[in-house]
Amino acid sequence: MHGMSIQARDGASAEDLRALAETALAAWAAEVRKVADSKGEADVGPFLHD
Repeated sequence: MHGMSIQARDGASAEDLRALAETALAAWAAEVRKVADSKGEADVGPFLHD
């Protein structure tokens, strides 16, 4: 979040900030899946299902 605010302050476009947010959320989702897989958990929440 701090990095995004700096990007916005320095003139990043809304499109650039959206792309950054999408990348961050994709990385977070991948980490959640990895942890769930390592624990043998099948359901990681409805928001992560494809």
